[in-house]
Amino acid sequence: MKPTLAPSSISTITFASRKLPRRDGFNLMPDVLPGGLQDFADGVVPLLQQRGIFRTDYEGRTLREHFGLQRPVSRHPDRREAAATA
Repeated sequence: MKPTLAPSSISTITFASRKLPRRDGFNLMPDVLPGGLQDFADGVVPLLQQRGIFRTDYEGRTLREHFGLQRPVSRHPDRREAAATA
């Protein structure tokens, strides 16, 4: 059984490893579900936010806006337009 790290330890490891090459994320596994997820959100996320490596707010209102993506053109005709041309 692996020991569970304290929130400050996880925050420190995450902060230190942000400069490692070829890193595009982390895979974390909570020790228990669902409580481990809440512990992470309550304990680790605020520490990462204090260090400036985790967002405190989203840029847009939707995930698409957050990533700066345009809304795609619908592949399906609008029902009003389809009814008008029928």
